[in-house]
Amino acid sequence: MANRIKFISSFLGMILMLIASSSQALMGPDCSVLTGCKRSICEKEKELAEAKQYNDMAKVFGIEKSLLHLRADCVQSPTGTSAKYAGKLAELEEEYQGDLEDALNEYRADLRDAQRDGKSAKIQQVEEKYQQKKVSITMKYQQKKADLNAAFGY
Repeated sequence: MANRIKFISSFLGMILMLIASSSQALMGPDCSVLTGCKRSICEKEKELAEAKQYNDMAKVFGIEKSLLHLRADCVQSPTGTSAKYAGKLAELEEEYQGDLEDALNEYRADLRDAQRDGKSAKIQQVEEKYQQKKVSITMKYQQKKADLNAAFGY
């Protein structure tokens, strides 16, 4: 009886392993281990396979067109730096510079008020507030840049 239970348990384990491996084969390769263009192409190819599986010809056409452009971008820039990524990065850097400039303008206005009052403690508070704001803005920028890099596989 014990041998029979071991056999059934072993058999069920093998079946589960087969099911898991076949579902992995159906899902395709794991794109998350790739980076840059290779990852983007892998993900598009998985979308394409799914669209073909459901016979969604409009989606198949759109994804194939997208893949064509993606591959062209990757050939032009082998490092995987796409024009879209470069544009998003430029927007992010522009936002960062704008935020720093706004903080500097606010600092200057607060500093003028503190100097007008002639209080050294208030001047020091304004300077500390500005430094903290710069650090906060920089940390937010770095997080957004990390998110952007992750989204594009860099």
